[in-house]
Amino acid sequence: MLTRNACAVLFTLCASLACADITVGLVVTRSEAETLSRWQPVLDDLAVATGEPVRAVALENYDALVERMKRGEVQVARMGNRQALQAVENANAEVFGSLVMAGGVETYQSLLLTRRGGDLDTLVQIISLGQRGRLRFAGGKPSSFSGFLLPQYLAFLKANILFEQHFKSVQTGSHKDNFLAVARGEVDVATGNTDDLTQLRQQFPIEFGRVQIAWRSPGYTFDPLVVRRDLTPLRRQKIVSFFLRYGRDGANAAVQRQKLLAADNLAGFRISDNRQLRQVSDLQLFHDLFRLMLDTHLAPTERDAQAKQHYRRHARLIALLGGAR
Repeated sequence: MLTRNACAVLFTLCASLACADITVGLVVTRSEAETLSRWQPVLDDLAVATGEPVRAVALENYDALVERMKRGEVQVARMGNRQALQAVENANAEVFGSLVMAGGVETYQSLLLTRRGGDLDTLVQIISLGQRGRLRFAGGKPSSFSGFLLPQYLAFLKANILFEQHFKSVQTGSHKDNFLAVARGEVDVATGNTDDLTQLRQQFPIEFGRVQIAWRSPGYTFDPLVVRRDLTPLRRQKIVSFFLRYGRDGANAAVQRQKLLAADNLAGFRISDNRQLRQVSDLQLFHDLFRLMLDTHLAPTERDAQAKQHYRRHARLIALLGGAR
Protein backbone atom coordinates (compact mmCIF):
# COMPACT_ATOMS: atom_id res chain seq x y z
CA MET A 1 0.00 0.00 0.00
CA LEU A 2 1.36 3.43 -0.95
CA THR A 3 2.00 5.92 1.80
CA ARG A 4 0.58 9.43 1.61
CA ASN A 5 4.04 10.81 0.81
CA ALA A 6 4.59 8.24 -1.95
CA CYS A 7 1.23 9.13 -3.50
CA ALA A 8 2.13 12.81 -3.41
CA VAL A 9 5.43 12.09 -5.14
CA LEU A 10 3.72 10.05 -7.86
CA PHE A 11 1.05 12.72 -8.35
CA THR A 12 3.71 15.41 -8.71
CA LEU A 13 5.69 13.26 -11.17
CA CYS A 14 2.63 12.52 -13.32
CA ALA A 15 1.58 16.16 -13.31
CA SER A 16 5.04 17.27 -14.39
CA LEU A 17 5.09 14.73 -17.20
CA ALA A 18 1.67 15.84 -18.40
CA CYS A 19 2.80 19.45 -18.43
CA ALA A 20 6.19 18.75 -19.98
CA ASP A 21 6.82 20.83 -23.04
CA ILE A 22 8.98 20.76 -26.14
CA THR A 23 11.29 23.70 -26.71
CA VAL A 24 12.36 24.24 -30.31
CA GLY A 25 15.53 26.22 -30.93
CA LEU A 26 15.75 28.40 -34.04
CA VAL A 27 18.57 30.45 -35.52
CA VAL A 28 17.42 33.99 -36.22
CA THR A 29 17.04 34.59 -39.96
CA ARG A 30 15.42 38.04 -39.68
CA SER A 31 14.68 39.49 -36.25
CA GLU A 32 13.99 37.35 -33.19
CA ALA A 33 10.34 38.42 -33.06
CA GLU A 34 9.77 37.89 -36.80
CA THR A 35 11.48 34.50 -36.76
CA LEU A 36 9.24 33.31 -33.93
CA SER A 37 6.12 34.77 -35.55
CA ARG A 38 6.79 33.12 -38.90
CA TRP A 39 7.47 29.72 -37.31
CA GLN A 40 4.51 29.79 -34.90
CA PRO A 41 1.96 28.09 -37.23
CA VAL A 42 4.37 25.18 -37.74
CA LEU A 43 5.03 24.97 -34.00
CA ASP A 44 1.28 24.94 -33.31
CA ASP A 45 0.97 21.91 -35.58
CA LEU A 46 3.88 20.24 -33.74
CA ALA A 47 2.00 20.70 -30.46
CA VAL A 48 -1.08 19.00 -31.93
CA ALA A 49 0.98 16.13 -33.39
CA THR A 50 2.87 15.41 -30.16
CA GLY A 51 0.13 16.25 -27.67
CA GLU A 52 2.59 18.43 -25.76
CA PRO A 53 2.91 22.18 -25.29
CA VAL A 54 5.51 23.61 -27.66
CA ARG A 55 7.43 26.82 -27.31
CA ALA A 56 10.40 28.22 -29.19
CA VAL A 57 13.50 30.31 -28.65
CA ALA A 58 15.14 32.22 -31.49
CA LEU A 59 18.74 33.27 -30.96
CA GLU A 60 21.21 35.27 -33.01
CA ASN A 61 24.05 33.85 -30.94
CA TYR A 62 24.55 30.37 -32.41
CA ASP A 63 26.79 29.24 -29.54
CA ALA A 64 24.09 30.20 -27.03
CA LEU A 65 21.67 27.88 -28.82
CA VAL A 66 24.12 24.99 -28.49
CA GLU A 67 24.58 25.82 -24.81
CA ARG A 68 20.82 25.74 -24.19
CA MET A 69 20.58 22.34 -25.83
CA LYS A 70 23.51 21.16 -23.72
CA ARG A 71 21.64 22.21 -20.56
CA GLY A 72 18.52 20.35 -21.72
CA GLU A 73 16.55 23.57 -22.19
CA VAL A 74 16.08 22.85 -25.92
CA GLN A 75 14.97 19.43 -27.18
CA VAL A 76 14.99 19.95 -30.94
CA ALA A 77 16.62 22.67 -33.04
CA ARG A 78 17.32 24.01 -36.50
CA MET A 79 21.03 24.87 -36.47
CA GLY A 80 23.78 25.79 -38.85
CA ASN A 81 26.15 23.00 -39.87
CA ARG A 82 28.95 24.17 -37.59
CA GLN A 83 26.67 24.51 -34.55
CA ALA A 84 25.17 21.08 -35.22
CA LEU A 85 28.68 19.64 -35.08
CA GLN A 86 29.19 21.30 -31.69
CA ALA A 87 25.81 20.00 -30.50
CA VAL A 88 26.66 16.43 -31.51
CA GLU A 89 30.05 16.77 -29.84
CA ASN A 90 29.03 18.54 -26.62
CA ALA A 91 25.23 18.72 -26.22
CA ASN A 92 24.11 15.07 -26.39
CA ALA A 93 22.42 15.70 -29.74
CA GLU A 94 22.11 13.93 -33.08
CA VAL A 95 21.08 14.95 -36.60
CA PHE A 96 17.81 13.50 -37.91
CA GLY A 97 16.95 15.77 -40.84
CA SER A 98 17.95 18.76 -42.91
CA LEU A 99 16.18 21.67 -44.59
CA VAL A 100 14.89 21.59 -48.16
CA MET A 101 14.28 25.06 -49.54
CA ALA A 102 11.53 26.23 -51.91
CA GLY A 103 11.86 24.62 -55.32
CA GLY A 104 13.39 21.48 -53.79
CA VAL A 105 16.85 23.06 -53.36
CA GLU A 106 18.91 20.96 -50.93
CA THR A 107 22.34 22.65 -51.11
CA TYR A 108 23.72 26.16 -50.90
CA GLN A 109 27.05 27.89 -51.60
CA SER A 110 29.15 30.35 -49.65
CA LEU A 111 29.89 33.58 -51.53
CA LEU A 112 32.26 36.52 -51.66
CA LEU A 113 30.42 39.65 -52.78
CA THR A 114 31.92 42.81 -54.28
CA ARG A 115 30.60 46.04 -55.79
CA ARG A 116 29.38 45.75 -59.36
CA GLY A 117 31.43 47.85 -61.80
CA GLY A 118 34.60 47.78 -59.71
CA ASP A 119 37.87 45.98 -60.29
CA LEU A 120 37.19 43.02 -57.97
CA ASP A 121 35.44 40.59 -60.29
CA THR A 122 37.26 37.41 -59.20
CA LEU A 123 38.92 35.84 -56.17
CA VAL A 124 42.31 36.19 -57.90
CA GLN A 125 41.85 39.96 -57.96
CA ILE A 126 40.76 40.03 -54.31
CA ILE A 127 43.75 38.08 -52.99
CA SER A 128 46.43 39.53 -55.27
CA LEU A 129 49.48 40.90 -53.48
CA GLY A 130 48.73 44.32 -54.90
CA GLN A 131 45.54 44.46 -52.82
CA ARG A 132 47.22 43.61 -49.51
CA GLY A 133 46.34 46.23 -46.92
CA ARG A 134 43.99 48.11 -49.27
CA LEU A 135 40.61 46.38 -49.04
CA ARG A 136 37.89 46.49 -46.37
CA PHE A 137 36.30 43.14 -45.50
CA ALA A 138 32.99 42.15 -43.84
CA GLY A 139 32.58 38.53 -42.76
CA GLY A 140 30.41 36.34 -40.58
CA LYS A 141 30.95 35.43 -36.97
CA PRO A 142 33.46 32.63 -36.26
CA SER A 143 30.51 30.31 -35.53
CA SER A 144 29.11 30.79 -39.05
CA PHE A 145 29.76 27.99 -41.56
CA SER A 146 29.02 29.90 -44.77
CA GLY A 147 30.08 33.32 -43.47
CA PHE A 148 33.35 32.30 -41.84
CA LEU A 149 34.67 28.74 -42.06
CA LEU A 150 34.00 28.09 -45.75
CA PRO A 151 35.38 31.36 -47.17
CA GLN A 152 38.24 31.57 -44.71
CA TYR A 153 39.50 28.10 -45.55
CA LEU A 154 38.54 27.65 -49.21
CA ALA A 155 39.14 31.21 -50.43
CA PHE A 156 41.96 32.44 -48.22
CA LEU A 157 43.86 29.80 -46.22
CA LYS A 158 44.23 27.49 -49.24
CA ALA A 159 45.85 30.47 -50.99
CA ASN A 160 48.22 30.85 -48.00
CA ILE A 161 46.46 34.02 -46.82
CA LEU A 162 45.36 34.96 -43.32
CA PHE A 163 42.45 37.24 -44.12
CA GLU A 164 42.97 39.40 -41.03
CA GLN A 165 46.48 40.20 -42.33
CA HIS A 166 45.47 40.64 -45.97
CA PHE A 167 42.67 43.19 -45.50
CA LYS A 168 42.97 46.79 -44.36
CA SER A 169 40.02 46.34 -41.99
CA VAL A 170 37.79 43.45 -40.94
CA GLN A 171 34.28 43.76 -39.51
CA THR A 172 31.79 41.10 -38.43
CA GLY A 173 28.06 41.01 -39.05
CA SER A 174 25.09 39.02 -40.29
CA HIS A 175 24.68 38.10 -43.95
CA LYS A 176 22.21 40.96 -44.28
CA ASP A 177 24.58 43.46 -42.64
CA ASN A 178 27.47 42.38 -44.85
CA PHE A 179 25.39 42.46 -48.02
CA LEU A 180 24.23 46.01 -47.30
CA ALA A 181 27.74 47.11 -46.35
CA VAL A 182 29.18 46.08 -49.71
CA ALA A 183 26.16 47.40 -51.62
CA ARG A 184 26.58 50.83 -49.98
CA GLY A 185 30.33 50.95 -50.55
CA GLU A 186 31.18 50.71 -46.85
CA VAL A 187 33.35 47.63 -47.48
CA ASP A 188 34.98 46.20 -50.59
CA VAL A 189 34.42 42.48 -50.01
CA ALA A 190 31.75 40.68 -47.98
CA THR A 191 30.72 37.09 -47.32
CA GLY A 192 27.27 35.72 -48.06
CA ASN A 193 25.51 32.60 -49.27
CA THR A 194 23.17 31.76 -52.14
CA ASP A 195 20.08 31.22 -49.97
CA ASP A 196 20.33 34.51 -48.09
CA LEU A 197 21.19 36.36 -51.30
CA THR A 198 17.97 35.10 -52.92
CA GLN A 199 15.93 36.52 -50.04
CA LEU A 200 17.94 39.76 -49.89
CA ARG A 201 17.31 40.27 -53.59
CA GLN A 202 13.60 40.41 -52.84
CA GLN A 203 14.01 42.71 -49.83
CA PHE A 204 16.58 45.09 -51.33
CA PRO A 205 16.29 45.07 -55.14
CA ILE A 206 18.14 48.38 -55.57
CA GLU A 207 21.07 47.31 -53.40
CA PHE A 208 21.13 43.91 -55.11
CA GLY A 209 21.77 45.65 -58.44
CA ARG A 210 24.96 47.11 -56.99
CA VAL A 211 26.42 43.76 -55.93
CA GLN A 212 28.11 40.93 -57.80
CA ILE A 213 29.42 37.47 -56.89
CA ALA A 214 33.20 37.31 -57.12
CA TRP A 215 33.61 33.77 -55.72
CA ARG A 216 31.41 30.83 -54.77
CA SER A 217 32.18 27.63 -52.90
CA PRO A 218 31.11 24.10 -53.80
CA GLY A 219 27.59 23.18 -52.66
CA TYR A 220 26.89 22.07 -49.08
CA THR A 221 23.81 20.52 -47.51
CA PHE A 222 21.40 22.95 -45.85
CA ASP A 223 21.03 23.40 -42.10
CA PRO A 224 20.43 20.24 -40.05
CA LEU A 225 17.66 19.47 -37.61
CA VAL A 226 19.02 18.05 -34.35
CA VAL A 227 17.32 16.38 -31.40
CA ARG A 228 18.60 15.43 -27.97
CA ARG A 229 19.56 11.77 -27.68
CA ASP A 230 18.12 11.36 -24.18
CA LEU A 231 14.47 11.82 -25.18
CA THR A 232 12.28 8.78 -24.69
CA PRO A 233 11.94 6.70 -27.89
CA LEU A 234 8.23 7.55 -28.23
CA ARG A 235 8.78 11.27 -27.73
CA ARG A 236 11.67 11.32 -30.19
CA GLN A 237 9.66 9.34 -32.75
CA LYS A 238 6.77 11.81 -32.59
CA ILE A 239 9.05 14.82 -33.11
CA VAL A 240 11.09 13.26 -35.92
CA SER A 241 8.02 11.90 -37.72
CA PHE A 242 6.34 15.29 -37.56
CA PHE A 243 9.17 17.16 -39.26
CA LEU A 244 10.00 14.53 -41.88
CA ARG A 245 6.35 14.12 -42.95
CA TYR A 246 5.29 17.76 -42.62
CA GLY A 247 4.08 19.17 -45.92
CA ARG A 248 4.63 15.84 -47.72
CA ASP A 249 1.52 13.76 -47.11
CA GLY A 250 -1.91 13.85 -45.52
CA ALA A 251 -5.02 15.93 -46.11
CA ASN A 252 -3.35 19.12 -44.83
CA ALA A 253 -0.11 18.83 -46.82
CA ALA A 254 -0.90 21.78 -49.12
CA VAL A 255 -1.68 24.08 -46.19
CA GLN A 256 1.43 22.87 -44.37
CA ARG A 257 3.60 23.70 -47.37
CA GLN A 258 2.30 27.26 -47.27
CA LYS A 259 3.23 27.48 -43.59
CA LEU A 260 6.74 26.22 -44.35
CA LEU A 261 7.15 28.74 -47.15
CA ALA A 262 6.12 31.55 -44.83
CA ALA A 263 8.32 30.27 -41.98
CA ASP A 264 11.62 30.41 -43.88
CA ASN A 265 11.13 29.83 -47.60
CA LEU A 266 11.06 26.08 -46.94
CA ALA A 267 9.69 23.20 -48.98
CA GLY A 268 10.11 20.66 -46.19
CA PHE A 269 12.69 18.47 -44.50
CA ARG A 270 14.56 15.39 -45.67
CA ILE A 271 15.92 12.53 -43.60
CA SER A 272 19.55 12.86 -42.59
CA ASP A 273 21.95 11.76 -39.85
CA ASN A 274 25.26 12.68 -38.24
CA ARG A 275 27.17 11.75 -41.38
CA GLN A 276 25.94 14.99 -42.94
CA LEU A 277 28.50 16.72 -40.72
CA ARG A 278 31.54 14.82 -42.01
CA GLN A 279 32.31 17.60 -44.50
CA VAL A 280 32.15 20.12 -41.68
CA SER A 281 34.49 18.15 -39.42
CA ASP A 282 37.01 17.68 -42.21
CA LEU A 283 36.89 21.37 -43.14
CA GLN A 284 37.33 22.33 -39.49
CA LEU A 285 40.46 20.17 -39.26
CA PHE A 286 41.96 21.52 -42.49
CA HIS A 287 41.15 25.09 -41.41
CA ASP A 288 42.81 24.67 -38.02
CA LEU A 289 45.92 23.02 -39.50
CA PHE A 290 46.34 25.67 -42.19
CA ARG A 291 46.09 28.44 -39.62
CA LEU A 292 48.76 26.74 -37.54
CA MET A 293 51.03 26.41 -40.56
CA LEU A 294 50.67 30.10 -41.42
CA ASP A 295 51.08 31.38 -37.84
CA THR A 296 54.69 32.53 -37.69
CA HIS A 297 54.44 33.49 -34.01
CA LEU A 298 54.20 29.92 -32.71
CA ALA A 299 57.24 27.92 -31.67
CA PRO A 300 57.60 24.57 -33.49
CA THR A 301 56.89 22.60 -30.29
CA GLU A 302 53.69 24.57 -29.62
CA ARG A 303 52.61 24.16 -33.25
CA ASP A 304 53.10 20.40 -33.03
CA ALA A 305 51.20 20.19 -29.74
CA GLN A 306 48.23 22.10 -31.12
CA ALA A 307 48.24 20.03 -34.31
CA LYS A 308 48.00 16.85 -32.24
CA GLN A 309 45.04 18.32 -30.35
CA HIS A 310 43.26 19.07 -33.63
CA TYR A 311 43.87 15.54 -34.92
CA ARG A 312 42.60 14.01 -31.66
CA ARG A 313 39.43 16.10 -31.80
CA HIS A 314 38.88 15.11 -35.42
CA ALA A 315 39.23 11.43 -34.54
CA ARG A 316 36.63 11.79 -31.76
CA LEU A 317 34.27 13.58 -34.15
CA ILE A 318 34.61 10.91 -36.81
CA ALA A 319 33.61 8.28 -34.26
CA LEU A 320 30.55 10.35 -33.25
CA LEU A 321 29.62 10.89 -36.90
CA GLY A 322 29.47 7.22 -37.76
CA GLY A 323 33.06 6.20 -38.38
CA ALA A 324 35.51 6.59 -41.24
CA ARG A 325 33.35 4.81 -43.82
